[in-house]
Amino acid sequence: TAANNTQTKLEFLGDYTISNNHPNLYLDSIINGYILNEIEDYLDSVNIDSYMIVNNGTVLVGDYYEKDGKYRIGISSPLKGNDNLLQIIYLDNKAISTKGIYQNHYEYNGTDYSNIISPITLMPKNDIISVTVVAPNAFDAEVMATKLFLMDIEKGLEIVNSDSNYEAVWCYLTEEKENKCVRSKGFDNLSS
Repeated sequence: TAANNTQTKLEFLGDYTISNNHPNLYLDSIINGYILNEIEDYLDSVNIDSYMIVNNGTVLVGDYYEKDGKYRIGISSPLKGNDNLLQIIYLDNKAISTKGIYQNHYEYNGTDYSNIISPITLMPKNDIISVTVVAPNAFDAEVMATKLFLMDIEKGLEIVNSDSNYEAVWCYLTEEKENKCVRSKGFDNLSS
């Protein structure tokens, strides 16, 4: 239902497009990170250094509450039929954000469609299940996760592996319908 209490009508057209009489634009792929950074700035201004803030798939952590420690963060597996964690990583003074089709999506005729729309094809991006990014702050983590979700994994790996501020893991479904995950060169180092 739209804000003015009229019914939203979605029409699926034959050319793989959707007609929507109440189109919406959600900026949550960047707003959440911005908000977390603002909270972090406030906490820093009142000399609070140890914190963990979680907001809609993004986690921001400050100093660990014990000397020389790190926060232990579990990354949920996005792979169907796997309720286990994909990986446990250890962070301090960083952020982690995940974008994916398994979180925010809609289903039509048995197919999941991503809420992230490709600016090139103007269609939902469905070849990647998820991208998780570790970055220096929440805004950068969210922007980079969205950016990497929209590009080919090989190009994304090239970008992440050339910038020491980021690490990432991509999960995708192969043409043979096998679940696979690819990690940037330093991602597994976060597990120790």
